Amino acid sequence: MSINREEIRHLAELSKLELSDEETEKFQKDAEEIVVFFDKLKEAPEGEFKESLEKNASESLRDEERESIGTGKEKDQFLEKEKEYLKIPNIFEK
Repeated sequence: MSINREEIRHLAELSKLELSDEETEKFQKDAEEIVVFFDKLKEAPEGEFKESLEKNASESLRDEERESIGTGKEKDQFLEKEKEYLKIPNIFEK
């Protein structure tokens, strides 16, 4: 599938963007590369993708179980604490 300059100009107009001829050409090339990539994805075996997706999903669940990242000393730098919350000075005037 090929994307022409008129389609890029139409998308720019819908997005309320003003593109120069050089920018239009660049976006046209980028859009064509994206379409080619998605065409290649259609040809990829589905089983490998599902396995990869399941593996990534389980890894992200483990990441969520972590309490925090860092050394743990960051909380000691706060002057005021209330229960498990850290207080910071007001930044807005009342």
